[in-house]
Amino acid sequence: MSVYILTKKEQLKACMELASYMELTCGDVTVFTNDAEFYGCLDVASPGEVEYVMIDVRTFQMDLFNPYTYIARCKNPVPVVVFNDPFPAPDERAAFWYAKNKDYFLSALGIKRIEGLVPAFALLQEYFNNHDLQEFFSCMCPPKEFFTKAEKDCMDALEHFAENHKIIKSRKDLFDLFLHNQGKIVSTKELCMGLWNDYSMETRQRLCTYISYLRREFRKETALNIDIVRKGKELYQMVVVPAKNE
Repeated sequence: MSVYILTKKEQLKACMELASYMELTCGDVTVFTNDAEFYGCLDVASPGEVEYVMIDVRTFQMDLFNPYTYIARCKNPVPVVVFNDPFPAPDERAAFWYAKNKDYFLSALGIKRIEGLVPAFALLQEYFNNHDLQEFFSCMCPPKEFFTKAEKDCMDALEHFAENHKIIKSRKDLFDLFLHNQGKIVSTKELCMGLWNDYSMETRQRLCTYISYLRREFRKETALNIDIVRKGKELYQMVVVPAKNE
């Protein structure tokens, strides 16, 4: 069986690359950039010839045309994957595609046919998530996190803190561990295991010495107010805010 993909011309090369991955585990994959040609070929396809179709969300206006209901009414309906629907999270796409097909095609195709595509949907989700294809498909790229100028300045100062203060490596390792968990409460055990893979009286005492050292260096920083705050018994949190004079 084959798979049909309908997309926009500017996304053709990305879809061809996707098709090359898909053809490793399924039949032929045909990519269309013309709506009439896509639906025409689907209309004349013999039963069982097309396993499912993938449709670019930008090729239709949902208030004017619903590809799910249109294909469900065709002579030989097939499952539909609107592959770049922006609604589902990256790790929930396969479940979303399954739910959509169950809603629209259960009576036409039966649950066995729809459930049979679960492995294919999971693999397709993996292709988008693990092969760096996602960024080349419109509507499915997650937005980049926005940082204000103050936040960028803060991150830049943190990035260069150890270098500017000539923090020795053993203490820098602890700083980096706190930095990785910035804003989170971490336990003495987590810190000791992360630094030395050992949680003993000796490593706990060494940790306290390192924390005291970092606190002294933090007080010398002018661009930021940094502190390691005790949040409970053997619990710590590194907090960072811009200096008041910024």
